[in-house]
Amino acid sequence: MFPDANQKQILAFVRTGKAKKAAIPGEGDGREQTMLDKIIDLDPFKDIDKLNVKQLLKDEDEVEKFDFEKDGANLVE
Repeated sequence: MFPDANQKQILAFVRTGKAKKAAIPGEGDGREQTMLDKIIDLDPFKDIDKLNVKQLLKDEDEVEKFDFEKDGANLVE
């Protein structure tokens, strides 16, 4: 599967997983922007709400999603 990779590279890939796309400054996330648009500027807690949105999206991105049909097909023999 990885003809040019040595064993250390393969193990590092398995441990860390696929690298995420690097964030480009100025290019916003669509989900984040729609959530931030709903925060009213006159709200005294707007800064807290914005931090909560960013933390929520960060937590969602870190959760590993397992699709049994796709990922678990090889587990059943």
